[in-house]
Amino acid sequence: MVPAFYPFAPDPVSITFPAMSEPNHIDRYVPADTNGGWGVAAGVIAFTILCIITVTYIHKQTYKHPTDVTWHGKGSGDAEPARLGTGGPAH
Repeated sequence: MVPAFYPFAPDPVSITFPAMSEPNHIDRYVPADTNGGWGVAAGVIAFTILCIITVTYIHKQTYKHPTDVTWHGKGSGDAEPARLGTGGPAH
């Protein structure tokens, strides 16, 4: 017995989608290239390591602890601490 919503179809299967195994089937599968970004990731990591090395070098060469006696360098604009017994004005 044919259902009422297929009044003119002798077989309800004939009006549905055709089988995928027909000879005119075109394979449309495109494989994903998910491993293509490793070069960029390696470049970013290498750049990060280079930045860390540069910052560490600059810090080691220029940092002076605030209690270091050479912290007030010549020409830095800071006043040299007054020394007792040098004949200068008393503060």
